Amino acid sequence: MPTEKLTKKLIDSAVPGCRDYIMWDSVVPGLGCKVTPAGRKVFVLKYRTKEGTQRKPTIGNYGSVTVERARELAKDMIGEVRGGGDPSLERQDARLAPTIAEVCERYLKEHARPLKKPSSVYVDELYIRLHIKPQLGNRKVASIAFKDINTLHRSLQETPYQANRVIALVSKILSLCEGWELRPQHSNPCGRVQRFPERTKHHPLRELEVAKLSKVLREAETGDPPEAAENPRAIAALRLLMFTGMRRNEAIRLRWSEVDLDAGILRLPDSKTGAKVVRLNGAAKEVIEAQEPMLGNPYVFPSPMIPGAPLYDVKGVWARIRKRAGLGDVRLHDLRHNFAAAAAAGGLSLFQIGQLLGHRNPRTTARYADLVDDAAARAAEQVGEALTRAMNKNVEEG
Repeated sequence: MPTEKLTKKLIDSAVPGCRDYIMWDSVVPGLGCKVTPAGRKVFVLKYRTKEGTQRKPTIGNYGSVTVERARELAKDMIGEVRGGGDPSLERQDARLAPTIAEVCERYLKEHARPLKKPSSVYVDELYIRLHIKPQLGNRKVASIAFKDINTLHRSLQETPYQANRVIALVSKILSLCEGWELRPQHSNPCGRVQRFPERTKHHPLRELEVAKLSKVLREAETGDPPEAAENPRAIAALRLLMFTGMRRNEAIRLRWSEVDLDAGILRLPDSKTGAKVVRLNGAAKEVIEAQEPMLGNPYVFPSPMIPGAPLYDVKGVWARIRKRAGLGDVRLHDLRHNFAAAAAAGGLSLFQIGQLLGHRNPRTTARYADLVDDAAARAAEQVGEALTRAMNKNVEEG
């Protein structure tokens, strides 16, 4: 094929024909300027891969790319080819590579919806829609780096808990992308992001608060005074939460088929952390034994209004109970934390507390480490006082 040195003057003077034609450069072999019938002028590079496949990728449009720059780019690509690469295919793969928005949809379809609980899927969808897609959605998966993740994290610093959960979700998605061969192995940058401190939310009840709560629960159960009356089933459900540390939905959706009073256990087939066994203490057993099964309703705490359904207004009942007991902003979930605090005060270890609460991950139980430390400190003080009394005792006594 005829060649001549490509120059600005030569390309400017090129006249469109009835079909494409290419003027080849004599300086860089394979570099050419294609002229289309419409007058468009484009730099191209013709080369063969190590397998012998011929490629002719576009380098850039003349005008946006000068002749000198086209030669530089062509030389770079030729260097890749000589090293065994295929820059044309790599560019094509990059164009076809999925975006973060696309892998988010794949995550929901192939991982979240089949494997996670609906409530967890709902949160994932919310985080993806409100935070991940707006900031990262158009980016190619392979291009995501630490800077991008850190920027996303810091944009949510006003809500530390949510910021940390969003990054945890992105981390899971990128880890799956490695398995899907969309990113190199061990390339997930999320682990390098410094998580925000999260304010402890639990509020263990003080002894006086427990006494006030107990009094208000009795009044609500007996209807004395009448204005304090509440659904006895709801009061019983609240008591079960207090005595077992169960999650709200685990208690109000408890079925009779899951209760084994002889063994003193509840067998929950599908809790937040999967199947688990709840061990009943005497007080919890009394709560359940006091419940009368409702014909046609499988739940221990049935709805008084909807046939076959469980209780639904426990939050409303708790809000009124909490107000009458003067418990301020104590949440229903704090009854679970209060159970853990009582367990710690009783000398139980973090491992034992985690077993009682049904924690699958020991790190979840670690939030109660301060409670266990306090209990241990009190025990150590009691031992020290006892030894001091013994050491100060008059030998002549006794």
